[in-house]
Amino acid sequence: MTKAILSVPAISCEGCVRHVTNALKDLEGVRLVNVSLPAKQAQVEFDESVVSLETMMDVLAEEEYPVEAVQTV
Repeated sequence: MTKAILSVPAISCEGCVRHVTNALKDLEGVRLVNVSLPAKQAQVEFDESVVSLETMMDVLAEEEYPVEAVQTV
């Protein structure tokens, strides 16, 4: 499993937190999602052989939550 922190500045309310969480959890290969409103970040644990960071970033961009930075942990 790979862990990454996605910086998502457009997260501005609890509704945004739920929306980002659900969008990522719906992807096959995503095991764990923890979205922080104060940090405006999504911590994701995922299987790289099933889903890529690029796919997650594309899905969030389509939902109007563009990712500005990624840090793998």
